[in-house]
Amino acid sequence: MFRRVKTCTWQSIEKSLQIEKILTMVTVKSKKPQKPEALYATKKLKIGKTPRLDELALEAGTIYSKVLIEFWRIVRHSQHWLSKYKMPKMQLGYEMSSGKLHSQTIQGLSEMFYEALDGWRELRKKDKSARPPYKRKQYQAIPFKQSAINLKNDVLRLSCGKGNEPLYIPWKWDIPKFCEISFNGKEYVLCASYIIENYERPENVDLNNIAGIDLGEIHPAVVATNKQVIIANGRELRAKRRYQNKVKAHFQRKMASKKKGSRKWRGLCSAKNRVFSGIDNQ
Repeated sequence: MFRRVKTCTWQSIEKSLQIEKILTMVTVKSKKPQKPEALYATKKLKIGKTPRLDELALEAGTIYSKVLIEFWRIVRHSQHWLSKYKMPKMQLGYEMSSGKLHSQTIQGLSEMFYEALDGWRELRKKDKSARPPYKRKQYQAIPFKQSAINLKNDVLRLSCGKGNEPLYIPWKWDIPKFCEISFNGKEYVLCASYIIENYERPENVDLNNIAGIDLGEIHPAVVATNKQVIIANGRELRAKRRYQNKVKAHFQRKMASKKKGSRKWRGLCSAKNRVFSGIDNQ
C-alpha cells in the first residue's frame, strides 16, 4: 500500500548542484557577446606638485590600504576570497573614505587592488614564490572614471565628490575616457586614455608595400621593406641604461652595509630615487 520513496544523499545533492553550476556556466558563456577590438591611446601632461594633490594622493593611499586590509581579514577569518563585485558593497557598510574623493574614484581604487591580485595569479603560474599584494600604500595614484570627467572651454574638470572643490587642468585635446594622476618622483603626471573610434583591422593588404620588424636585444628594432633596411641601434639609450645599472649597483653596495630603515639607509634610498628620477626624465 505504501509507495517506496527514493532517499537522497549528500553526494547526490552535491553532484546535482555541480551539474547545475556547469549548465549555468555554459549558458552564460554562450549568451555573452564578443567585444569588438579597441585601440587605446594615452596622453601625458605634467601638472606639478601642490598640497591639494598631496592630500588627494594620501586619501587614495588610505582607501587602497583599507580595501587591502578588509580583503585579507576576510580571508584570514573565513577562508573566503571576496570578489571584486562584493567589495563595493563592503565599502558601503564600512567608512572607507572621508569624503574627499568621488565615489567612482573609490571604486577605481578597489579595482586597482584586484588588478594587482590578478597579476599575482598570472605570475604565480611561472614563479611559485611570488607574493600577493600585501603592502599598504601611504600614497596612491588617483583614478578618475568617465562620470567624474568634464571638459569645457579647454579646461578639464575632474570631480572630487559632492561638496569638494574639483581639479581644473588646462587641456587642449578632446575629453578622455579615463584619467589617472600619479607621482613620478618629482611631480604629478596626468595620464589620459582615449579609445580610437572606428578602428577596423585591415583585410586587404598590398603585398608590395609591407614592412617587417625584428625586435632584438642589442638593437631595439630592424625594419626591412622591399626597398630599404632601417636599423634603430639605440646607442644613446643603451648608454643611459648602462649608466643606470652602474648607479644602482653603487647605491646597493652602500645600502647593504646599513641597517634597513635607519637614517643613513633612508638617506641613501632617497638619493637613489632622486638620481633615478633624473635619468628617467632624460
